Amino acid sequence: MELNILNDQGQKAGAVSVVDTVFGTDFNEPLIHQIVVAYQANARSGNRAQKDRTEVRHSTKKPWRQKGTGRARAGMTSSPLWRGGGRIFPNKPDENFSQKVNRKMYRAGMRSILSQLVREDRLSVVESLKLEAPKTKLLVGVNAKIVKSVVEQALKHSPNAIFIIISNPMDAMTYLALKSTGLPRNRVIGMGGMLDSSRFRYYLSEALNAAGHPATPSDVDGMVIGGHNDKTMVPLVSIATLRGIPVTQLLSKEVLADVVQKTKVGGATLTGLLGTSAWYAPGASAATLVEAIALDSKKVIPCCVYLEGEYGEKDLCVGVPIVLGKGGFEKVVDVKLEGEEKAKFDESVEAARAVNAQLGDALK
Repeated sequence: MELNILNDQGQKAGAVSVVDTVFGTDFNEPLIHQIVVAYQANARSGNRAQKDRTEVRHSTKKPWRQKGTGRARAGMTSSPLWRGGGRIFPNKPDENFSQKVNRKMYRAGMRSILSQLVREDRLSVVESLKLEAPKTKLLVGVNAKIVKSVVEQALKHSPNAIFIIISNPMDAMTYLALKSTGLPRNRVIGMGGMLDSSRFRYYLSEALNAAGHPATPSDVDGMVIGGHNDKTMVPLVSIATLRGIPVTQLLSKEVLADVVQKTKVGGATLTGLLGTSAWYAPGASAATLVEAIALDSKKVIPCCVYLEGEYGEKDLCVGVPIVLGKGGFEKVVDVKLEGEEKAKFDESVEAARAVNAQLGDALK
């Protein structure tokens, strides 16, 4: 069995042999369904609570005497049989929805999925990515052709697909995918803001712990908007909180400035440690976006999307908070920016427009 190899023009340049045991198995729909259901179940959180008969508001007084009234016996008004009474088996926040998928089942499911993608000609191999220097600007020409080709091919097989763009430069690639396909803007989303915000919350939690305020990244609310690189991203310190308390009340300006700088170079720091590009964090961030869409969770997540007047900008893609649901992004959440944060966001917008100008013929 062979897979197509794409060159830097996004065109077929050859083929590579792969093993049939991974890319040539039968499509096992029941197994894949079980894996998907388990994944969705494991993503569920305890977000509902009902009261049992001990928790509802009631009196312990017997409503009427035991016998002789002609009515059924009743002990107290909290009975599940009464309107306003407690539930017999109430839903609780500590419910466990998790399902276990054995390792062999998971691997067999992935082989089945990969094999089906090959049969539908939806899986290709990139020949090489050659750059003169490790700079995002140099990726524009190379990645533009690949992204455009992949998106167009995907639409042939899945015309109603929602695209999550991960390729860099992300703002420009999201803009290219939208313009070259003519899709509604809600169906093309760049992942960058989600990843940067995760790093921002992590560095904030580290600083808070060092300052004597116990915190984990999940205890911290914070987001990053603007572009997806160290010069254009805008961590919003002004609205970041620790369990509802503004971090500006807990950390000094110097510490917050250090957190912002660490957030901006977080990707480069990780790349330096790994010796290669990061893969887990972008994958986890993309999975969070897919989960929000698949489960129609209506989460507010910062992502790169096309603006049509929001934040005073038009005709470009840049990171802003959005509400994410089953149809893609449903609306842009308007955050009032002031002072330095507003100035930084404006700089990010201009930088995005400058990179878009380099797309040239790729937009045609």
